[in-house]
Amino acid sequence: MSDLASFRADLLAGPYYLGNEDVISSLAWKKVGRDEMVVSAEEAAKHASNMEKQSNTDHDNEGSEGGEGVGADNLNPVGLTVVAMVSPENCYLTPCANWNGPTEFDPSFADIKLNCRLVAPLNSLFAGDFQFAMKTITKLMAQVETDGYKKSGIFNFSENPKIGFKIRHIVFEPKEEDDDGDGELKRGDKQKKKADDPSIVELFVLQDWPVKNAAAKEALEGMENSHQVIPIRAYDVDGDLISPAHYMSKLSGAVVCATLTLSHWKIGRDKRDTYTADIESLRVLVPASVAGSSSPRKRRVAPIAKKDPGTSQESQATQNFSASQPGMPLTQILYGQVGRGRLCDSNDTRSSQGQARERKSQSINLKIAF
Repeated sequence: MSDLASFRADLLAGPYYLGNEDVISSLAWKKVGRDEMVVSAEEAAKHASNMEKQSNTDHDNEGSEGGEGVGADNLNPVGLTVVAMVSPENCYLTPCANWNGPTEFDPSFADIKLNCRLVAPLNSLFAGDFQFAMKTITKLMAQVETDGYKKSGIFNFSENPKIGFKIRHIVFEPKEEDDDGDGELKRGDKQKKKADDPSIVELFVLQDWPVKNAAAKEALEGMENSHQVIPIRAYDVDGDLISPAHYMSKLSGAVVCATLTLSHWKIGRDKRDTYTADIESLRVLVPASVAGSSSPRKRRVAPIAKKDPGTSQESQATQNFSASQPGMPLTQILYGQVGRGRLCDSNDTRSSQGQARERKSQSINLKIAF
């Protein structure tokens, strides 16, 4: 338990762990692009001071601009962390989102979003932190709520008491950031995933993104010149990047350390406040087959790496619980097999019995009780 307690102590010592009761004082909502996002309160104060100085300097200049949001691109959303279980009952991380044609929420394949629900892990140490994290998110949402508006996103607001919250991932982004000429990114693209880790984006080719049906395959082929794919920065217990074809099998039911950004915007015509929690990264702490064990004595957690190294030949050769085998071609490591617009293989459609048998056969180096 000492390694687990040490890991939690490191989280508590950081500035943005949602399980820390003091975290809310270090956070603030500010306009970033079109939306309000949670940023560092300290950075927001510095930004406001700089903007005031700039305004005082330029106020006599004809054409000078001021007001909320000016220079907001200098502010970045903070990554908020929480330890939680990915609910097996509410995990929709199939890489193509099972898209089979236009819908009200996803009129085109380019609009798809993956999502899942985070719930409290079984371990009591982090279960208490998770409950506090939900209270903190609720308080943050209240800071920007609009009187008379309904709330949507993140929580199931008809649920009482709340037992979890939804996180999401935007899969595709336009190659041209300013696609409407207004100098701003489309809503959701402000996640800056490409800038965060361009090496990961370069590993994934849009045409090889796994799809499950002909409609999605055809739509994907038509996006080659207009969009790029943004994978989930999801890592297994060894710190290896999880391939898209394995999102469901390796994340559903797993205990993860999730890093998220919070956004808010208003929809005036519906009188609705919308909130989202976007995935920055997911790190598996306890694999699904272990996290869901009915026996507390069998629950384990792997040692926590200082950083997620991603897929590497060295880790593939030395680790048992890895995204691939050493010597495999890069496209096969990432997607399971080579091919343009590859249809999802059986990895994400096999029976639960087959998954259980496979998990039992895996050799996972787990060192401390969870």
